[in-house]
Amino acid sequence: MIKAKEVASLIEKDILFGTFDPTLEKYKLENLAASKIQAEGLALKEKYKPKLIDLYNDYCEFRKTRLAETTYRRHYRGAFYRALLECPQDIEKALDIYNKLIEIRSKDTVRRVMGILAEVVDWAREHDKIPVEVRNGYKSLQENILPNNSCRKKPKQIRCLSIPDDDYRAFTKEERDAIIEAFEKRGNQNGRSSKKWTNIIKFLFMTGCRHGELAALRWKDISPDCTRIKFQRSYDGEYKVEKDLKTASKGIKSRIFPCNENLQHFLMSIRPENYNLEDFVFQWQGKPVIMKSIRNIWSGHEDRSGKNITKSLIAELITSGKLKQYLTPYATRHTFITLQLEAGVPIQNVAKWVGNSPATIIKHYQSVCRNYDLPLEI
Repeated sequence: MIKAKEVASLIEKDILFGTFDPTLEKYKLENLAASKIQAEGLALKEKYKPKLIDLYNDYCEFRKTRLAETTYRRHYRGAFYRALLECPQDIEKALDIYNKLIEIRSKDTVRRVMGILAEVVDWAREHDKIPVEVRNGYKSLQENILPNNSCRKKPKQIRCLSIPDDDYRAFTKEERDAIIEAFEKRGNQNGRSSKKWTNIIKFLFMTGCRHGELAALRWKDISPDCTRIKFQRSYDGEYKVEKDLKTASKGIKSRIFPCNENLQHFLMSIRPENYNLEDFVFQWQGKPVIMKSIRNIWSGHEDRSGKNITKSLIAELITSGKLKQYLTPYATRHTFITLQLEAGVPIQNVAKWVGNSPATIIKHYQSVCRNYDLPLEI
């Protein structure tokens, strides 16, 4: 029950702060009681409001079966989860969460997390975990971050080189051949042949396949006469698991890649005489090849002590003038796509071979043609 002492205390405070009600309506016992009940209700609501991380965890559990295992573990339960642990935990404070993420993570990560949080809010409202009137400001904040495609994070051995950062996505035919030749000439630290790595680079450039698709490829996926390849699995070297193709979520669980004469001869040349259909085409001690090793040769690598250093093959080619700029190992895919398109192959055919839509190829893979510095005089 509201006591007279509480009323006097409230009047004294209002006089002090200049909010005194001269009509005394505010100080009627029934109004004070209602205000107190309302305040207690708001306090309880705030106390039991679900935290951001709890809602996120519930949403992740809901999405788990709809995501690739590696995507779930690496991003949803890895990078994104760790980022959200450092954020304010009131899901209604979208701007505060956004500002914190901008402080501690890259713009690309923030864009992705904002998109996921927009989904979390919609899902939580639909499942009565938060009130329907909770505003969802995450989508607009996500759209506020423009992707910066021209800003590539370069490896340490590349950053020290003075090279232009042109907006090319692919190597030229001459640059491709220079990379293959460099791999052929390069031995590992023990002086032994690096033919295994050369074969991998050749295959990537000849097919434009994703690196995980190469690692998962078995001889049973290649026709006996080596005229067709069936890509139907991918391999994640970090988690050491095979998984469906990236396109499986869209209902495309496999794709056929027709081999031209060069690729056909190449496959026959690397196929062992007594091969097992279950054997991986590119393997290391019977297991899928570790693509990280290719990346280390490509971009350079050194351990934390700085003693064991692998020199970047690409840096050497840039220094010698055989390459104009640095592109990641995944540019093997962009290069295949771009060279096929420049040769006049219809984009629908290329899209079918590499497992992308024509729109995706134009948006993400096709490079600017370097043969045209100026518009033609037509």
